[in-house]
Amino acid sequence: MALLDNATVVSWGYGKSGALGHGSRENVDVPTEIFSLRGRPVYQVACGDMHSAVVLSSGELLTTGWSENGRLGRVKTMVDCCCTFEVVDLKGKLCSFVACGGAHTMCLTDKYDVVAFGANAYGQLGVGDCVDRPFPTEVIFFHKVKIHHLAMGKFHSLAISDDRMLYAWGNGEQGQCGIDSFPQIYTLPHLVTSLLGCQVHQVSAGDAFTLILTSNTPAAVLDLSGRDEHWKMRRKQIIEDDKVYRVAIPPYIFVGSLEASRIGIVRSEELPHSEIKFIIGRLVHQQYQSSSLL
Repeated sequence: MALLDNATVVSWGYGKSGALGHGSRENVDVPTEIFSLRGRPVYQVACGDMHSAVVLSSGELLTTGWSENGRLGRVKTMVDCCCTFEVVDLKGKLCSFVACGGAHTMCLTDKYDVVAFGANAYGQLGVGDCVDRPFPTEVIFFHKVKIHHLAMGKFHSLAISDDRMLYAWGNGEQGQCGIDSFPQIYTLPHLVTSLLGCQVHQVSAGDAFTLILTSNTPAAVLDLSGRDEHWKMRRKQIIEDDKVYRVAIPPYIFVGSLEASRIGIVRSEELPHSEIKFIIGRLVHQQYQSSSLL
């Protein structure tokens, strides 16, 4: 889904869930205008696995697609799907930003509240339990923290505060939350302490990994305790040992799991301070496309 510079919203791809918003469940091969949104002041769009959301300049939040687990925030039946965008009731609050995860949705409001709904089996809603929420639920943890930005993975969620700190919660079993503690299911937001001293400017989440843009150089190392054989083959200079090594791999910094139980960090010595990137999550095969790893 994309918002064009002429305010047209287009979508394409898998349509069986109704997430394309065209009023049917047909697949669409090329970018096609969503006619139900024509003339409406859309200023942001977001997509999950099988649902989509748009925010209007009026502050209305609209969702469409598969409604299982309550990811649309408005449909009582849990296994149905909707093919057109309809308004989510935010109880008088206006939406300023929305992010979609695998089967959950979170938004920021004009009152600086964080609101979540949908699947919560891994605590990805950040409400302190693992119970799905079919309707918008406020994330109480952020009452004392002003949030600037949100990003959703399949089973994990992230937030950047106004003071540029990063918070993560949900499934961290593959290192995607960047938090080295147990258990690795976090039902409440946790500060990512390995980034203290950094100014986090942007974050994006994939299925089981996270990419972060900062403006400061942190002290960081790679923990090889996980003994990931594939990683060792690709970086022959890293010997097979349970020690900590510092290596430079421009242009990315990895903060991830060499096995599900371990987290490590690699920092590039050569990056300009304004373009430092982190990846948090699973280091497997071609998941991270970087010629420096080949």
